[in-house]
Amino acid sequence: MTQTEQPTDCAIRAITDDGAFRIITIRTTDMVRGAIAAQEATGACAQTFAELLTGAVLVRETMSPENRVQVVLKPDHHNKGTFATLVADSHPEGLTRGLVQGEVDDDNPPRFGEGMVLQVIRVLFNKELHQGIVPTSSEGGVSKALTDYMMSSEQITSVIEVAAHVEDGEVVSAAGFIVQMLPEISVEALAPMLAYLEQRPALREILADRGARPAETMAKLMQDFDHTILSQEPVSFGCLCSQERILQAMSTLPLDEIREIVDAGSQLEIACEYCKTPYIISASQLQPLLDTQ
Repeated sequence: MTQTEQPTDCAIRAITDDGAFRIITIRTTDMVRGAIAAQEATGACAQTFAELLTGAVLVRETMSPENRVQVVLKPDHHNKGTFATLVADSHPEGLTRGLVQGEVDDDNPPRFGEGMVLQVIRVLFNKELHQGIVPTSSEGGVSKALTDYMMSSEQITSVIEVAAHVEDGEVVSAAGFIVQMLPEISVEALAPMLAYLEQRPALREILADRGARPAETMAKLMQDFDHTILSQEPVSFGCLCSQERILQAMSTLPLDEIREIVDAGSQLEIACEYCKTPYIISASQLQPLLDTQ
């Protein structure tokens, strides 16, 4: 990469030459900026949101690259309505979006520990849903929560780290990586890798020093291990909303409500909750929903 070239968001996939480990490194800077701007997240919320979005891409790229994955940081059933919920939604087209639900500000940032859980929902190859929920720890943030999820829900030994470098309230860079032990590899093979990972600089320090270039992160992460790059996939902020999807969602409303709108000849303006794109829905567009009944 020359000095004039700018890094772009992408995920790089590799495997160690001994077949023991899968590695994915990603840059998500522009993607998380887009999602943060759409949700108007600030401060500590923006940083946690950025890391959750990055983590959702890692989980999808690792466990379900051809299907949708949602990662949710939310209060448990004892604390509903007490704390805010953050949602990261990653799609196989390379598009990722998110939601900030509830009141979040610098005086009430997203929290970890007692009362908060991490939920991961992913679509399986047969289109069924796989769901896992793990309690979060007051230490380690999104990275530890995702690592715990991989171990307890997927039963896969993994090391995950996600980080966002924030200056003056703006995300300067965001990135992440996962190192995952592949099946049928002995636990003994894991020891040298774990020892190496424990000695490396924290990803947050790497971001503050050099920014987020997945190829550089991969090279530094795997500098003591022979490995082969397998693929590179784009990552971006984006939404799959459309006029048709909005109408489909409105079809679930009670018929009396739809009929009231149609009879009044009303025009509705509805914004997508993810990207805030506005859509105009006319009474004539809703009439077919009544005609089919």
